[in-house]
Amino acid sequence: MTWPTPRLPFVNTSKASTGHAPDTGRTLLESGQIATAIASIAGSRGFVVPLGLPPLGPARAEPSTANHAGAMDAWQGRAVRPSPPIPWEQASAFDNEESPEVNLAALWEDFVERRIRLYSTGSTSRRIFTLLTVATAPASASERPHADELRALMPVLCGAQQKRVAGDLGIACSTTSKRYTNALKRLELAPGPVPLPLILAAQASASKGAPTVATRANSFEHDHTRYLLLSVARPSIKHHSLTAAEREVAERLILGETRSEIARLRSTSIQTIACQARSIFFKCRVSGRYSLVARGTELGWYR
Repeated sequence: MTWPTPRLPFVNTSKASTGHAPDTGRTLLESGQIATAIASIAGSRGFVVPLGLPPLGPARAEPSTANHAGAMDAWQGRAVRPSPPIPWEQASAFDNEESPEVNLAALWEDFVERRIRLYSTGSTSRRIFTLLTVATAPASASERPHADELRALMPVLCGAQQKRVAGDLGIACSTTSKRYTNALKRLELAPGPVPLPLILAAQASASKGAPTVATRANSFEHDHTRYLLLSVARPSIKHHSLTAAEREVAERLILGETRSEIARLRSTSIQTIACQARSIFFKCRVSGRYSLVARGTELGWYR
């Protein structure tokens, strides 16, 4: 069965404007029931409505770049799927300071249930972006991580070492590693580093506490596909004991760059970067990238 892509109501996030749902005639922005209205309109067409979906942006293929100074400077993107139908430079123009904040815990639930799927990643000198597509049909059981795989995945994404997770679950390290890898594959996060915004979403889901990361999101439609553009501030490393070089390396580690990539960018040896990484982890009292991301949340690096 082919599920049609619904025509969802446009809600402009500007304070000076209002958005009306064509079928309801209600001012969604003022009603305080945007998500309910979207679910009502889209659900009637059999559409999988993501829980973390923000107010919808205009369905336009050529977003204006006006008033987005610095949004496309030093753009770097990585295509997870081949030949994106919308260039990153255009997608990034949908992000601005008025973009609504998103519920990271709800977004992670949407991602695990495959209501939204990773499309590609990118960054500017100020923001880290993840572009996702909104599903038009429910995922099959084989496309979603199994419960035992999630039990291995979540602690690792929150910073626990796999050996400790294996002990907590009472299973072999090899079994933990296999379940963790299978979960990443089902979520289409392997190979390659898990994007920073999704790590933060997983950690927010696990903590069940008040959000401490200001994450922006906008959804838009292009070529009959609904996209969700998620962005967080590029980490601003603030740690009194880290040197300037270690702060730069720490930022690149958080973004998922390998030691060889960092060495090439810094015109130094892999051994030097490895030593700096060990120093960073020791000074920050963490064991790796995921726990460094979590420590950054505690210290306010993503604001």
